[in-house]
Amino acid sequence: MTGDKQVQLINSVPNDLPFVVADPSRFRQIISNLLDNAVKYTEQGTIEVLASEQDGMIVISVQDTGIGMDEQDFPAIFEPFKSLKIDSNQSFGLGLPIVKQLLELQRGDIQVMSSQGEGSVFTIRLPSAGESAKAEYPGFRAGESDPAEQRSLVEQSYSFMTPYISERTEEGTSTILVVDDQFSNLKVLIDPLERLDYKVIAVKDGIEALQLIDGGHAIDLVILDLMLPGLSGFDVVREIRKKYSLLELPVLMVTASIQPEDQIVAFESGANDYLPKPFHVAELKARVKSLLVMKASVGKMVDLEVAFLQSQIKPHFLYNVLNTIMALSYTDVMKSRKLITDLADYLRGSFSFSNTQNKVPFSSELALIESYVEIEKARFKDRIRIEYEISDPVKEVMLPPLLIQPLVENAIRHGTGSRMEGVVVHIKAYAAEGQYRFEVEDNGVGIEQRKLKHLLTREPDVEPASRSGVGLQNIRRRLKFMYGTELSMESTIGAGTKVTVSVPVRTVL
Repeated sequence: MTGDKQVQLINSVPNDLPFVVADPSRFRQIISNLLDNAVKYTEQGTIEVLASEQDGMIVISVQDTGIGMDEQDFPAIFEPFKSLKIDSNQSFGLGLPIVKQLLELQRGDIQVMSSQGEGSVFTIRLPSAGESAKAEYPGFRAGESDPAEQRSLVEQSYSFMTPYISERTEEGTSTILVVDDQFSNLKVLIDPLERLDYKVIAVKDGIEALQLIDGGHAIDLVILDLMLPGLSGFDVVREIRKKYSLLELPVLMVTASIQPEDQIVAFESGANDYLPKPFHVAELKARVKSLLVMKASVGKMVDLEVAFLQSQIKPHFLYNVLNTIMALSYTDVMKSRKLITDLADYLRGSFSFSNTQNKVPFSSELALIESYVEIEKARFKDRIRIEYEISDPVKEVMLPPLLIQPLVENAIRHGTGSRMEGVVVHIKAYAAEGQYRFEVEDNGVGIEQRKLKHLLTREPDVEPASRSGVGLQNIRRRLKFMYGTELSMESTIGAGTKVTVSVPVRTVL
């Protein structure tokens, strides 16, 4: 709501404040309207929310450093669309009149203090629930009761604790991350989603959700509550969008809020869809299915892009190989025949329809790598040396096709093109710390840090396929799409470059 204004919101509400007796949605509407009013007329400074219990009432004040007004104008601000004399363009609309009516309907009232140019203080009062709330709401976070004990009481009633991870592991089942600090709400979401054969992971706050996403869990959809302790739903979405686009990781925001401004901020923060509570289960299912279908469609497009790009054999590469074969046919017939076989294997792998499949054994890609290496060694002879360090169990790991071969191709192409002494490429595949790691390291000229950062952060390749090949961006997108991991690159000028692909073990079993 503050946009580009230099305004700080200060939360001075004590943690041990008792419950207020009010309709939850209407109470939130009251506070939202007061904050909206303060933001509207405060260009810089602070907006502070204070609260206390006095004589059986909860007293809440919203204090701002805005333009303020004269005391004679106080009555007018509670009249709908009443323009004040201090500024012919200043109108308080329906916000404050609605606040006044909602308070009176709930045995409360509102007062205002303000001075022209010195800000305003709006103070509301509503009945306090006091100590009686403990007996009626055993899970509430108020008074001096132990928060851990309160949470345990609620968790036990639903027989699970977060992070909750369902045991469903069917091939092709989508994984949905559900985030809500109320365990009853988690239960309401988990049950229908699991009945549709989705794998569900449930957590109780935004920090835990971000840790799971960053930890390499392959999440297909996030269902996120707006009101969360610590990081709000808005903050969580913003953090997700720093790494994932709307298409790479869709977010469905679910909330009891009825405020239109919340919907606007949700979409501006990066949410794909917005579902108000209470909702019908059929509507939840429909929205979830729609977002998952969208993500799956993007995944298919990425896979098809891989097959298309790899199949665009570079004319100069083919021309050079054929010339090498022709030259060898006069001097070494056996080498010429072997090179023809290697070229056939390489072309077969490049054009293979399996490139559009979801996963293939790493041994298949390793065979393609070896064919390509043999072709280049025949062309460049001693200028290329390849060292393999492949763990046998990793050969059977199922991976997206054409994930590693393009990295080897890049290392050889850049090494031989810029160094007369040639290049040494080390290809390593192993398991460590719950991940399968694939490393392609060369001793080439290296990449300066500015260019390296550009390669890892720029938008997808737009160069013609004949020039750019598969490209790092496609590999990055597929890693994020399937595993939630990033492509790692290290480089030193004059010393070479190392590229690492990491895949969580649990996602390939």
